[in-house]
Amino acid sequence: MAEGLRERNKREKLERAKKAARELFARHGFEATTIRQIAEHAGIGLGTLYSYVQTKHELLDLVFLDDWGRVEDESYASLPEDAELVEALLHVFGRMMDHYARDPEMSRLYVRETLFPGAGDMGPRLERGVRVLQRVGGLVERAQQRGEVDLRIEPLSAATNLFGLYLVHLSAWLSGLRGQEDTRAALRTSLELQLRGLRPAPSLGRKSRT
Repeated sequence: MAEGLRERNKREKLERAKKAARELFARHGFEATTIRQIAEHAGIGLGTLYSYVQTKHELLDLVFLDDWGRVEDESYASLPEDAELVEALLHVFGRMMDHYARDPEMSRLYVRETLFPGAGDMGPRLERGVRVLQRVGGLVERAQQRGEVDLRIEPLSAATNLFGLYLVHLSAWLSGLRGQEDTRAALRTSLELQLRGLRPAPSLGRKSRT
């Protein structure tokens, strides 16, 4: 069905608001930017902007979530079927890092506001977090079927640990503590260490008594 004029106008204004928000956040910082300034910079009425979002936090989500969701989908779609768990995780997490590398300043802002939110509707962020963990949990389940991970381990719990390691290294990189390639290497080491604890225990044959 063709997009109607009203829907097209709404979409175009929202895109202008997102573009204005990105520019003003980068120029003045998130805290110093007001939603009124964003409306003025986008050339739309404040009331119109409020009909789309209630806070600048929601705008920040909109700026990131569409692109981020596309990158996440592409990372799983391009995942080699035969990739073992660590390689699969590095593939997915590496694509995410590449996306953040396109705009480090905005990425730092988004990661900070996601991990330590000051205000705004947490619904989209929580939904995104649940989806991320479920998809990582799917990788754990796939590894369980191959015998890489103990079947007694709950995939979502393992996914929480694995994604937590990624967030630690992502934060260190975005904070400037190390470069991107060093971060990838450190992340690999951490994931390999974690996988050692997820592997099935070797079956030990009982010694026969003589």
